Amino acid sequence: ATYRAWGLVVEDEQVDHIGAELEFVAFLLMLDMPDVREAVDAFTREHLARASRLAFYRAVAELLSAA
Repeated sequence: ATYRAWGLVVEDEQVDHIGAELEFVAFLLMLDMPDVREAVDAFTREHLARASRLAFYRAVAELLSAA
């Protein structure tokens, strides 16, 4: 739903793939729109940090949030 809200389509089996999620974050950061940073922070917290089963990806999410 988050991807669709920004006008993107991702194949169902790839929605939760870390590559697709990081590409989405990069896409958002390239936009010159108000509130993009808040959207990146929310997505990072909700999808990368909370949903990840691996500590490595949770740590990556924390680094992205701190940047």
